[in-house]
Amino acid sequence: MQKGAVGLALPDATHYERFAFGYYASTGNVFDFGRFNSDETFTDAIAGTKQTNNPPNITRALQAADIGLTVNTTIGMATIIFITKPDPADITTAIPFAQSLQSKGKLTVVALLNANLTLLQHLTPNIVIWSDMASGGPYWPCKSDIVLAIDVSSSMSGEVFQTEGLFIVILFVNYNWSHYERIGLMSYADGYNRVWKYDTFNNDSTINNPILQMWQQNGKNNITQGLTTLIASFSQGNNAFRNTVFFTSASDPNDITTAQPLATQISEKGPLIIIAYGENANVTELQRLNPAKIIYIDPSEFSGGYQNSTASEEIYSVFRCS
Repeated sequence: MQKGAVGLALPDATHYERFAFGYYASTGNVFDFGRFNSDETFTDAIAGTKQTNNPPNITRALQAADIGLTVNTTIGMATIIFITKPDPADITTAIPFAQSLQSKGKLTVVALLNANLTLLQHLTPNIVIWSDMASGGPYWPCKSDIVLAIDVSSSMSGEVFQTEGLFIVILFVNYNWSHYERIGLMSYADGYNRVWKYDTFNNDSTINNPILQMWQQNGKNNITQGLTTLIASFSQGNNAFRNTVFFTSASDPNDITTAQPLATQISEKGPLIIIAYGENANVTELQRLNPAKIIYIDPSEFSGGYQNSTASEEIYSVFRCS
């Protein structure tokens, strides 16, 4: 959830060369200004961070930001640090670095979970309390990891591509889903992929926004590349099972032949549900991937609206939940 907040809280930001990014545990690491040039490079860097077993060291984190970042003295620098468990001794040694960062602009602490606010006030008066990091209640639609793989290729028309995203946000990823942190998202085409890993999302809007903002690519559909990216990006989840929903607008026989062992590997983790989207996706050919289910969707049926579609219920019926 923390990663998702950082990566998706800036939908209207520009000039990403002004953004720096760091992460910390027992040591601090920073990516200096000028490294990023788009929201994609910025959020990809955040999504690529890994949780460790090392304890947090706030001193090292603030020191890395204070020493490791090149500051434009004419405009100043705003620093935001997320803290969960402040240690009194750590806070004491961190104070000089906090003061230095304050002198360069503004230091803000985002207090997570049950962080001791009294301790944090020694660093800065600018404290934001994040109060919505509870467990999220029961899992819906079921307790599992869920990966959505979206076809953004040129193998479908622009009109069909637009309906694909709308189908997902209107009918499939509903407002009553829970535990968005266990949802992975990716888009793919020949020569292209983009991945939003687990722990990126925390509510329906944070996943719906990137889906609706996806751009159709020039590359054709490539199922093999899509499944390869999926395996590489989502091999380790938080739950015992993974339900994979894979959209494809095409079904090239040679592509499917090379993709067969990949589909088998994915099915070992949980159901592979293929969404054959549009007239160019041949259900019979796609059966060679041996998915748990293939659901054919005719986008022309959405010309009068999405309310009569039962496709989402068909997908849910295949989910493995225990």
